[in-house]
Amino acid sequence: MRIPDYRVWVKKEKKMYGIDGQGGFVDYIRACGEGDAFGTDVQITDDCGDYQSYTFDEVEVMEFTTNRDKEGMKIYEGDIVRGRLGVWDSKDSKDIGIVEFGESLADASCNEYASIHCVGWHYRLIDVNDEGESCPHDHEFPGDVEIIGNIYEDPELLSK
Repeated sequence: MRIPDYRVWVKKEKKMYGIDGQGGFVDYIRACGEGDAFGTDVQITDDCGDYQSYTFDEVEVMEFTTNRDKEGMKIYEGDIVRGRLGVWDSKDSKDIGIVEFGESLADASCNEYASIHCVGWHYRLIDVNDEGESCPHDHEFPGDVEIIGNIYEDPELLSK
């Protein structure tokens, strides 16, 4: 059985917290039905042992994909990764992509062939090749990638 693993970006603080102790701990993520006595919130305990509760409007919750990069680091939703992101890419490829969950198009041909609609974890490519061209497609999770940042702490990586 897989234990869910999340990290949380607190918008106002501009700070990331993770279950593994990154900056503090995510004690719980509680999403109860409307009118439930327990409410809906995220509680975080910081490095000093102080805790704070946040609403879902105040945070971005990112799930662990169950995949790891080539250094063994956990890959979370919102991470920016570099490497061989396409199934047809060469081993030396340095594509850059954002880790997302949802509907994607599996098309490594830059629209030369018909795309296949998929739902699940994927990389949304933001920089595809040396010519500066960009293919409007997404890829599943092939292996050799490195995490170079995330969309909240390193937004400058998205403007390459």
